[in-house]
Amino acid sequence: MTFLEPSYYVQPIGYKRQTQHLVIASDQRRLHQLNGTKYQEAVGSIGEGLQADNSSSRILRTSEEITYSDKTVVEVIRNIYGVHNNHSHSTTIRVGFFEGFRNFWTYSLIFKPPPSPRTCECGAFRADVRLEKNPAKTGQFELLFIPQDVGFIHLTNRVWNTILSSASSSQKRIYATFEGANKLKLLTLDPPFREKVFHWSWTHHSQSDFPMPYGFYLANKTARPTGEKMRGKNWSENKTALVAWMSTWAVTSWQREKFAKDLRRYLPLNFFGQKYRKCRRNSKECEQTIRKYKFYLALENSCCSEYITEKFWRTLAWDIVPVVFGAPRKDYERLAPPNSFIHADDFDSIEDLANYIKFLDKNDDEYNKYFRWKEDGGEVIINYPRLENKPVDHHIPPANFFYSCSAVCRVGKRYLDEDTNSDVGLNSSQNSFFDPNVNWWCGSCTQCGNHQWIRTYN
Repeated sequence: MTFLEPSYYVQPIGYKRQTQHLVIASDQRRLHQLNGTKYQEAVGSIGEGLQADNSSSRILRTSEEITYSDKTVVEVIRNIYGVHNNHSHSTTIRVGFFEGFRNFWTYSLIFKPPPSPRTCECGAFRADVRLEKNPAKTGQFELLFIPQDVGFIHLTNRVWNTILSSASSSQKRIYATFEGANKLKLLTLDPPFREKVFHWSWTHHSQSDFPMPYGFYLANKTARPTGEKMRGKNWSENKTALVAWMSTWAVTSWQREKFAKDLRRYLPLNFFGQKYRKCRRNSKECEQTIRKYKFYLALENSCCSEYITEKFWRTLAWDIVPVVFGAPRKDYERLAPPNSFIHADDFDSIEDLANYIKFLDKNDDEYNKYFRWKEDGGEVIINYPRLENKPVDHHIPPANFFYSCSAVCRVGKRYLDEDTNSDVGLNSSQNSFFDPNVNWWCGSCTQCGNHQWIRTYN
């Protein structure tokens, strides 16, 4: 078994400053099998290989034993934690999350309401973190995260002026969200503030200063033994149903539910969700049910650049062919495994799409081609924070969420590096800014589809 299975959520659970090791575990703390030895936690060195220290000798792996995929995962986790730096251990930075204008407290399962102070040990520096509701007090922070989500009320120009007037010239403000851009259009800034509020961005998009995608694909240069074992496998075996779709209450920019109902006129399609068959999201029972289907409708709620959410990556991990619509096809081609999906906008009508699905249902050889990437040793990593479940330690955000210590350390490292290495420096008036209306973010959300038939759902 590989170090992290494709369906596992990457969940670093700590950083040992004394030994400079990352402590890594899967989302469910499952026991893994490696070279005949079971272990629950793996200790990943921030050096070239994975190696256990003396106090945690569950495994011992040399650099030569690490596969290409393992090294890639370690590099991803190492970048998330931002532990490579040369700053003094005595350095402390103050980090704030502005929470002054929420219409409801979204993250009650993660940590207590403001101020909820905590300390993040980032290896070579420390971060004192707190949630702040008063805009006049946000100037105390070197780093100020300003979360953007559906629970946040649009800030008036007066509030922005208060935040800016209280800030030091060295403060960095971060636009941070796990939402898609289309949901956040109402939170965009008025023109006078677009070039002065946000310095950095934390979004799912690859062009962000701190990208955190919902999932990603790891290609293998050399096929792993697991991939070799998959060759010749009939991926339709034991699949007893054709198409599934999980309905949600999300507001959409196109008529997603009508699309699914129209497709159901041409082929068997089962609906799941609150209004239909019950299937609790992220539950093992739901996974077992959906895995019986050959295809899954991974339909996004909007059509924005690189907006490819966890539903797509989860479908791939569950050995199902996703039928996708949302982001442009070129984004799927660039980010997803090769020939792993069916894009609805490739067809001349919804009936043509249905006929192609039925063709694959009757032709196992053609259906199996959509899994060639698995046979070649590729894997997907699901990176979405599971906010509806309590973390291992209550009031500690998931490691891939921007509230977490791993995020704070990642941003803090850049803050300190820029202060040390930049010719311009943090105090310069030449600092660049992030405008949420930029063409790759809110400016990328356009009319869905190229074919006229699919545009009728806009």
